[in-house]
Parts: sequence; structure tokens; C-alpha cells
Amino acid sequence: MDFHRTKLHDLISTRGVSICEDIAMLKALLSDAFRNHPSAGEAKWRILTLALTAEHGVIDELTRTKSSIPYSMTADKLVNSLHASNRIEKESLRWAIDSWALATGVISSVNFEQKDKEPASEKPHQISSPRLTIASPTVIPTSAGNPRGWAPKELKDFIGQPSAKRLLTISIDAAKQREEALGHVLLYGAEHLGKATLADVIARTLDTPSQACSSADFRTRSDLTAVLTNLRERQSVIVECIEKLTPDVADAFAEAMPLQGDELDHHSLTITIGKGDSARRHEMEIRPYTVIATAIDLEGVRPRLRSCFEHTIQVKPYSTEELCVISARYAKQALNAPMSDDACAEIVSRSQGSLAILTALVRRVRDYAQVKCKSNGSVLIGKNAAVAALELMFPNE
Repeated sequence: MDFHRTKLHDLISTRGVSICEDIAMLKALLSDAFRNHPSAGEAKWRILTLALTAEHGVIDELTRTKSSIPYSMTADKLVNSLHASNRIEKESLRWAIDSWALATGVISSVNFEQKDKEPASEKPHQISSPRLTIASPTVIPTSAGNPRGWAPKELKDFIGQPSAKRLLTISIDAAKQREEALGHVLLYGAEHLGKATLADVIARTLDTPSQACSSADFRTRSDLTAVLTNLRERQSVIVECIEKLTPDVADAFAEAMPLQGDELDHHSLTITIGKGDSARRHEMEIRPYTVIATAIDLEGVRPRLRSCFEHTIQVKPYSTEELCVISARYAKQALNAPMSDDACAEIVSRSQGSLAILTALVRRVRDYAQVKCKSNGSVLIGKNAAVAALELMFPNE
């Protein structure tokens, strides 16, 4: 069993199920039992879900139907009932119900763990939080011929955006010296200008833990709560397409994003459990952190959320010279297919200023040179090969 389930089992074994009759006492005992968990946010969320399910009579229902109805049917029924009456996702409710079943002996911990492990070999490795499950990133060596190894590791190595780099470098250095979280950053601009890459480089330059998300990961306030309450000190969260957040989630994000100079020591997010007269509000404390967001349409970001960003930076189109440098670096470091300056210039002329189109054209020229010119990475790909490859792709131009 995991940390929280083990502590809950020990608590019920020593104090008995009667502690669930007083929800305030139950919360206090759970808080004391979970105090050594490294994530205070996760511990608080576990306490809330355990207390909520206990208050709604889950333990009595599990005990009453133990011998007459299969556990899975009872658990599913309880999950659906609580989900309909409370604003908590089914995954969190099922975790709490299973935890009570294990702690009270309704199901065997051995059988339960075996059931949990059965599909594990079929799933990718995952990192689980109370509400959100995110596939753990694959670590790829940064060597020649690696499609991701060519990306810059620090802001000083990023090509283009000179004014943005100067501003961010000063702010990052100042934040590091003060050992504070960097003020929230919003990068906006047209598609395919490398906003996500720049966001990743900013996070790397901060040299603190980072987590990459998309607006699609935050469907509800609970999704947002699960991520933010599990952050480490000064961690950065990269959010792509932040303008696509729903109004409710965007407002919740704004609530948890005070400007660094104003409320540096007070990061919190209020969640509501239940509906109507039975609804209860809980304030979840959050460690100081940095949001690095990207947006295509700046006006699409809700005004309240937009005002929370200390740095709002437009990512501008790249010059021809910058695109030539980028294409040469990509060809050599990512594809192990060095190209001449003339070849890169030919590719840039067809790229429409888009990094996505540029890298795609570089790959196609590499393919042509490999097949027609027998290039294996040791010979520089010249202008003639680039022109011939591009003529195949654009025959009418």
C-alpha cells in the first residue's frame, strides 16, 4: 500500500472505526498521520477526500454490503453517487473508497494490490497526483543525430528574440540571487515561432524543477488543484495555449498566481466541495512557483489571468540570418547532416518564416542528399542538393 493508505490502516487499527463519527477529529488525526509526507498539498487533498467519503457513510455502506454484493459493484455505485452530488472527480473518490475498504478489512490488501498490478505492464510509466495523471517524460540523450538534442539548454544559446532574452536574463539572474520564484511569464505570437521551445529554455535556465502541461490538461479546477498543490519550491509550470482554458479554470489560475512582489508569501487556491447549502470551501496552500505560458491570441487570455503575468513578451518573426543559423544547427546537431550556408539559404527562402516548415524542409533535403548524393553525415550537403530537393517538393515554383 502507498504512504497514505498505510497510515490510514494503522490509524483505524489503533483507534477503531469510531473516529469517523467525528469528522473534525478524523481530519485532525489524518493530518497528524500524514504530516511526514513530502507533499503537503497532496496530503491535504487526501484528507479532504477521505473525510468527505466518511461523512457520506461510505464505511457503513461498505460494511453492510460486504458479504452480499461484490465489492466492485458497491464501490462503483458509491463513486457515481458521490460524483453526482459533489464537485470531485471519480478517480479521487475511488481512491478514497478503496482506501477505506482496505483500512476496514472489507477487501484484502494482498488481493487489491495484485488487482492493481495486473494492468501495470500494459501501461506506460506514469506519475500520479490526486487528480491528474501525467505520463513521465522520456529522457533522451543529447547527442548528434538526436532530434531533441539540438534544442538550446540555456537562454544565452537561444537564437533570435534579442530584446526578450535581455529582459529575461536580468530577471532570471535577479530571481536566482534572491532565491525567489521568477515572476510569471507569458509568451505570445503567431504559430510556429518556437514559443514552447523558448518556454522550455526559460525553465532550464532557472535551473529548478519544471513540469510541462497543456491547457487541455486542466479541464476542471480539480485538475489545476492537483498540479499546483504538488509543486516544489520555485518550480516552474509550462502551460501551452493558455488562452484555451475554460473561464472557470482561468479564474482559478489567476487566484493562485499573485504577482511576486505583492503577495510573495501567500499562494493559495480555494476549492469548493459539495453543492448548494452543503457546499464547503477549502483553501489549499501552494508553494511559490512560476508559470511560463504560451498563447497565440493574447486577447484570448482572460483579462484577470493576463494581469497576473509580470513578463508579457511577444515572440516576433525571425530574420533570414537567424533562420539560416537555426537550420544549420538543426541539420548538424539533430540530423547529423551538416549543410552549407548556401543550402540553408535556399531552404529558408521556402520556409515562410515558420520554424515547423523550416525543420520539415531540412529533413526532406537531408533525405534527398542521403539517397541521391549518398551523403552519410560526413559530407557537407551543398546548394545543388538543396535546390534539387526543393524543386521536387515545389515543382511549379
